[in-house]
Amino acid sequence: MDYSSSCQCGVVRVNLTLPNTLEDYEPRECDCEFCRLHNITYISDPDGCLTIEAAGTLTQSKQGSGQATFWQCSSCNQMVAVTHDLVGELKGAVNGKLFSKQYKLGKSVAVSPRLLSPSEKRDRWKSAWLQVKFSP
Repeated sequence: MDYSSSCQCGVVRVNLTLPNTLEDYEPRECDCEFCRLHNITYISDPDGCLTIEAAGTLTQSKQGSGQATFWQCSSCNQMVAVTHDLVGELKGAVNGKLFSKQYKLGKSVAVSPRLLSPSEKRDRWKSAWLQVKFSP
């Protein structure tokens, strides 16, 4: 199933391909201060793919263990996705809030990745995150 959305101002567009309907996914809601502050939920599937197209610049930041890169629209400041390079393959999760106005999403599930060690986080990302591509 293919889904498209954008950040609040429309500068960053995302295309999400999932093996199941978007309604079948329960967005993960991280309980850390950063994610709560930015109102982020995460959607991913290891068999899915996310393409990010930015007409403007994206701001990058690191949080927690400093391993993952958070991508934010520089115009409206909405968080778009989080990524990590796993042995030459860019994996990540998209902000479910980008899709919440257009689609009925499952109820969010609370998660606490801050309690995982850096290696446990990478193992989790390998098994749960989707492939990410940036399109010019």
